[in-house]
Amino acid sequence: MDEYVDTVHRLGKKEANRTRQVIVQFVKSQTTARDGCQPEGEVNPATGLIQPASDGTGVGESGDEPPAKKRKSVARPYKDYFLKYGFVNCSNPSQDPRPMCVICCEKLANESLKPTKLKRHLETLRPPIWFLIVWPHDKKKLLLPATIDMVSTVIDEKSAEKLKRIPLSNNTVSRRIHDISENLEEQLVSRLKAAGDFSIQLDESTDVSDCASLLVYVRYVWENDFAEDFLCCLTIPTGTTGEEIFSVLNDYMATKCGLDWANCKGITSDGAANMTGRNSGVVKRIKEAAGKDIVWNHCFIHRQALACKGIPPDLDKVLKEVIRVVNFIKGSALNHRLFDQLCADMGAEHTHLLFHTEVRWLSKGRVLTRVYELRNEIHAFLHEKKSPLADLFTDDWLFTLSYLADIFSSLNELNLKLQGQCDDVFRNWKHVMAFQKSLKLWLARLRRPNPSHYMFPTVLQHIEENDVSDTDVKHLTGLIRTHFVALIDNFDRYFPTERYDILSDKRWIQNPFEFESPESLLELGLTPAEEKELLQLSSDRTLKRRHECMALSSFWISISSEYPVLSKASILLLIPFTTTYKCEVGFSVFTKIKTRHRNRLNAAPDMRVALSSCTPDWNAILKGNRPTYHIRVV
Repeated sequence: MDEYVDTVHRLGKKEANRTRQVIVQFVKSQTTARDGCQPEGEVNPATGLIQPASDGTGVGESGDEPPAKKRKSVARPYKDYFLKYGFVNCSNPSQDPRPMCVICCEKLANESLKPTKLKRHLETLRPPIWFLIVWPHDKKKLLLPATIDMVSTVIDEKSAEKLKRIPLSNNTVSRRIHDISENLEEQLVSRLKAAGDFSIQLDESTDVSDCASLLVYVRYVWENDFAEDFLCCLTIPTGTTGEEIFSVLNDYMATKCGLDWANCKGITSDGAANMTGRNSGVVKRIKEAAGKDIVWNHCFIHRQALACKGIPPDLDKVLKEVIRVVNFIKGSALNHRLFDQLCADMGAEHTHLLFHTEVRWLSKGRVLTRVYELRNEIHAFLHEKKSPLADLFTDDWLFTLSYLADIFSSLNELNLKLQGQCDDVFRNWKHVMAFQKSLKLWLARLRRPNPSHYMFPTVLQHIEENDVSDTDVKHLTGLIRTHFVALIDNFDRYFPTERYDILSDKRWIQNPFEFESPESLLELGLTPAEEKELLQLSSDRTLKRRHECMALSSFWISISSEYPVLSKASILLLIPFTTTYKCEVGFSVFTKIKTRHRNRLNAAPDMRVALSSCTPDWNAILKGNRPTYHIRVV
């Protein structure tokens, strides 16, 4: 695919003037082929084009008999890398391979299965078609005229005239985005008012133009399940203190949308001071407006990232040296190209290193793993460059690097389990508690007289492939034990067992059919109304089968009319978000919409259109935008 883009950039925009003529010719040829009227002639093996056929006598226009052509007795095979030139194999298994262009659908002869001929076809025959794909933003000047020519050729002129009425100016497109965004916003607000209870997750960040933006997502009950949707993207005009953030958020939710803070049952955010401040944080102000029923959750993913920061000095030193190596290679364009070529020449599985970014949750694990996999190539490159960083690649250093790659890969696995939509507090606590138990089990094995390293596959591989002494193994084992103690302490700090114990008292929400006997209900601390409903619910076999095949939230919502007390308590526990994953995804979309080339854009309508889970009501949009004619009476 890179070959396409390179070819187009070499051609330049001067080819845009010839676009429509070439497309008309192409469409006519395709229309002829589609109607079954194939042009007479044979395929020229040198160019892949159809040449005029002779009259069957073997005599050309000049009357001389053409010389006999030498034909290859062996058919050329199709290679998978031909796809980068835009060709696929269109023949049956019993026939000789024939390449077909994926852009113009033209079939070439078997003799054309050469990279030079396929590339020539790409560069000389169909450049303007790919030109349309590379520059899709120029709709009015390029795409619309070309589309009109195609429609007029394939269908008729009357259909092409309809396309000319399509307005594609920047103001028109922007106005339509605003109309769709307003319709989606109206639908969401009406849903929230009808649903009643809801919860929010929010996060704040600074965009490319140094403007502070606040993203808010909402979860509510809709159609017998929880629905998650994009609520708003708000610009914070001045500072980002808790007071100012809450003022902007309150103006939107209470004043503009007319939502009642009392219906907000959960808040999820990171642990920043402007969010969680004791006196003037956003959470504090929302609790004052909503009442004491509201629950605040510190994002599980942020807590996991904070718990991973406790690294012993010896391990942290190796991590920083790895980052220096990566920056030396990736920081220079020449070094980057030379290293890629070196990896390709040495037959490495990867040819690129990865930058380390502190704000990316999975960055450390992937960077360390990639550096260890390319350790031989990196050492050879640094030695060739006569860099002092080559002296770092000693056996002890690589042995420590193998452990860092393993432990951060395990932390990445936990992080990925905490990500995703439709999360619930039981699932995330299960993953965290399982990892904490794994750390304690691994630490116990490492403290035995004969420590086991089965949980570190890269370390075991390094020991098998290299002559690692027992002294080095004992030294690394000591570092691992120190690191594990720090990790366990950090996880106990950010995930205290007291909160899990509170959740264990609500375990009947996860599976109410485990408490069939009356004695089993005594430890749950239920109210008399809850005990009565739980006894009846646990005896219902039909609902038990429904519980096994439905999501937990859907099950409790579906029985809200039969067991209102239990359903209400369950929904209040399950409706709050446990992570700010949706906000992080939203900011990724935000960076693609508001770029440095569009740094003055008000991205709120675009964000809603891109992220909303509601479907626009096109009839209402069109009805609200019909032109109004004013008659002036003289």
